Amino acid sequence: MPRPKSLKPAHCRHRASGRGYVRIDGQMLYTGIWGIQVAKDEYDRIIGEWIANGRRLHQQTNTSELDAPASVNQILAAFVLFAKDYYRNPDASTAGEYSNYLEAMHYVRKLYGRTPGGKFGPMALKVVRDAMIRGEANCDGPSRRSGWCRSNVNRQIGRIKAIFKWAVAQEIIPPSVYQALQSVTGLRAGKTEARESAPVKPVDERTINAVIPYLAREVAAMVRLQRLTGARPGELCAMRSCDIDRSGKVWVYRPVHHKTEHHGHDRVIMIGLKAQEILTPFLKANLQAFCFSPADAEQARHEQQRKERKTPVQPSQVKRAVCSQRRNRQRPPADHYTVASYRRAIARACDKANRERCEQARKQGVTITGRLVQRFHPHQLRHSAATAIKNEFGWEAAQVVLGHKSMAVTQLYVEEDFAKAREIMERVG
Repeated sequence: MPRPKSLKPAHCRHRASGRGYVRIDGQMLYTGIWGIQVAKDEYDRIIGEWIANGRRLHQQTNTSELDAPASVNQILAAFVLFAKDYYRNPDASTAGEYSNYLEAMHYVRKLYGRTPGGKFGPMALKVVRDAMIRGEANCDGPSRRSGWCRSNVNRQIGRIKAIFKWAVAQEIIPPSVYQALQSVTGLRAGKTEARESAPVKPVDERTINAVIPYLAREVAAMVRLQRLTGARPGELCAMRSCDIDRSGKVWVYRPVHHKTEHHGHDRVIMIGLKAQEILTPFLKANLQAFCFSPADAEQARHEQQRKERKTPVQPSQVKRAVCSQRRNRQRPPADHYTVASYRRAIARACDKANRERCEQARKQGVTITGRLVQRFHPHQLRHSAATAIKNEFGWEAAQVVLGHKSMAVTQLYVEEDFAKAREIMERVG
């Protein structure tokens, strides 16, 4: 049956190459990477010329795939569509690696977005790498303030290579492009202008105790719990009562999601007696509820403010409070902490402790050199737990508690014990 004149050829997807195409008069006309606006605009242009030419194919419209090679922007846009589905947690949330790829794409898009993908070679990759090191001021991406450190630059360059490797697998660019990019080796320490990142060190107990009074009740419990168990920050944020087996003397916590679950690894966190005392007040009657909630922390903060209030509450204030509860807040408190909010809460507490110490020192007229609280982040607490467990129970115990499959990874978390080396050398002489 002949095609009705009112219908126009469909915009289809070529599975092998991931490109869009339209078939007119037996010819396949490629429109670009499937799913992006550029391909849709090209399809509209072809159909518009086809209709204007009396529903006949215009000779100049017959462009082959080689005549219109994919640009770097088209490759990046196609990879984003792929990465949204590929880098996804079992609960359908976006994995952190997806954001890392977006950061890696930023400089490539800014510097070589309109370059044909087949012409993006080692020299272009080095230019992108240099821009990452310098931290270009005209870039509006996540790294506009300062350049990245050497290790992060190496990781991001590796992600860019992975993007072009994916493009080769989709037959968007020839294999020679990815093979050429492989010739760009990683930056080596001491042989580059890129700054070196400071190693993650454990945080001492005195610093932790100095910051605890300035933390919310929930965050303070998370800090103490992480210091004892060596759990990852994300594992504590996602803790629920239903995930904890409390049948034995030592409780067993199995996170629903963890960092290495895509490798088929099982994560088990043991909770001892001291940690149980910290955790018990935060166990909820609703077993599906998160143990540590910013909403609970804000409610406790408001209750504490009412207790410390010295003047009576006026009726107009009660009315405003009721009205504010009815309004939908733009950013209501979440039902659980994230790794970022957990880190920010600790950083703000450190700053608050330092401000109070500076104010007290100013009133007393004394110098505060050496008395300020050093900022720390949650990952340092995991290093502190690893170092303490290794010093008391050995390397294998630290490896099991931290959930590492390799001892080499555990060694990165444990600080070198120079005190023991000093004691040995005293005996040796």
